[in-house]
Amino acid sequence: MSTSAATPAEPGAGGALVLPPERGRRVLGVCAVAVALMAALLLLEAVSILGAAALSKSPAVGFAEIVAAPGVAGYAALPVATGVLTLLVSLVPAWRQPELRIDAAGLTTVRGRRAGTVPWGDVEATGFTRGGGVLVLVLRAHAALPGGRELDRSRPVPYYALGVAVRGRLRRERRRRIRVAIEHFAPGRHAEEPLRRA
Repeated sequence: MSTSAATPAEPGAGGALVLPPERGRRVLGVCAVAVALMAALLLLEAVSILGAAALSKSPAVGFAEIVAAPGVAGYAALPVATGVLTLLVSLVPAWRQPELRIDAAGLTTVRGRRAGTVPWGDVEATGFTRGGGVLVLVLRAHAALPGGRELDRSRPVPYYALGVAVRGRLRRERRRRIRVAIEHFAPGRHAEEPLRRA
């Protein structure tokens, strides 16, 4: 089975590297994280209640009564609230993830019909954060940020998130492709050492 649609080719002469937003995959990743958090909290609650019941020395209250005291709502309230909060905070950024294009013109992010390009002339260096999850651009003084504001000095700017941390293999592959593309179009600009975000 061909994987060309999901795995963009390496940049060729005059070509571009395009990383699709893969919104569905990112949303599923966020949902998986939310479910894992809910399960972990539910397990922690159960262990805490069982521990309290086992240590209870009250003759009037039995083990079963202590375990059953919180009820279904008591056990579910914190995990469900945490899961819902995680989804609310993370789903919108995951769905708004842009497409990334790297070509001879520079680095471009595309959201729907809107595109913003950082030309190579404004890029002093590129690199990734320590965890490897974010592509960072070191922009030159007087370069314009994607929002239009002009920088008064050279500074690192977080530019593109590579995806959910639990998908380590995908993240490593994206880092490799981005590094190859940058070296192809702007040799010597990519830093191997992690860069800090401003």
